[in-house]
Amino acid sequence: MFSGRLQDVAGVENMVGNFINTLPIRLSLAGKSVIELVRHADEELKELIQYEQSSLSLAQSCSSVKKDVPLFTAMLNYRHFEENSQAEGNGDIRDFGVEWLGTLDRTNYPFGLSIDDLGNEFSLNVQIDHSLSTEMIYSYMETALQGIVKGLHDSNYSDTLLLNIDIMSANERKTQLFEWNPETKPYPSESSIMELFEEHVRSTPNRIAVEFGNEVLTYGQLNALANQLAEYLLDQGIEPDTLVGLCLNRSIEMVVAMLGILKAGGAYVPVDPDYPVGRINHIFNDSGIKILLTTRSLAESLPVSNQLLVYMDTDSNNSLFGYRSTTDLSAKQRRVRPNHLAYVIYTSGSTGSPRGTC
Repeated sequence: MFSGRLQDVAGVENMVGNFINTLPIRLSLAGKSVIELVRHADEELKELIQYEQSSLSLAQSCSSVKKDVPLFTAMLNYRHFEENSQAEGNGDIRDFGVEWLGTLDRTNYPFGLSIDDLGNEFSLNVQIDHSLSTEMIYSYMETALQGIVKGLHDSNYSDTLLLNIDIMSANERKTQLFEWNPETKPYPSESSIMELFEEHVRSTPNRIAVEFGNEVLTYGQLNALANQLAEYLLDQGIEPDTLVGLCLNRSIEMVVAMLGILKAGGAYVPVDPDYPVGRINHIFNDSGIKILLTTRSLAESLPVSNQLLVYMDTDSNNSLFGYRSTTDLSAKQRRVRPNHLAYVIYTSGSTGSPRGTC
């Protein structure tokens, strides 16, 4: 925010009115120390002063930002206060018959911060959207200001990068890391994800687990279908850490396929049907998958070679494994432990060939 009185307008000191104007400023924080950013901000503000009486609508029209998109959503108002030394007898406004009742700031921005520089201390006024905590934002700002002052005042911290300055106080960090997430909270670390899922199924079998379009499955129904697929995959030789291809569009069948592979002990390798053929072929060859779960329509455009195709279409899976047991696999059948692979996902390959990560 600018006062609108910094351009030496003739007679401005005798004009009554609010000349405050709001203009956008963009600062890059990456790779800059505290002192470097302070100097950069100072330069940018000095450059911007010459436009302090330019309207915000003019600034928007000069940008590539659409008219219905705000140029900024956070506002900073830095106010420098000086003692009144101009009034005769060092008086104050009451000497002129004016009674001070108070002030109230209001803006249309979801985030507003006013900093009053009182010479030897700061006063902060935070106004934010009701969905956020004013106290939390105030704490962040106070901690950040302390770090900035330390970086400017202490030569040992002059090279501190601005992005390395903490904004979270020690008390807030303690609350989030230890009070909200106690290390002693029990967790069944020796159970696999499928064992935990099946435990949840037993407690809430009739609750909705997955919904897609007009299709709905309860936890009990989803678990039963996944068990049938898992038993079929075990008969095809699936063992722990066996990679199984998964090429399906978003659907109920995709969820069933993922759970079925995990229940059988395998690790799924997701392949987006919209990937270029060359990328799909690389994933198939590099992963060495021998079984691919897909649909008949998708299979027509896939570069399959010697993979066993398991069609997840309703008519196909009913004939393949629809008659199999819907009960959970026994511990002897399962054999999978928490240290076994769950999935292998291939990177985009932007820096070379796509690589599988797990």
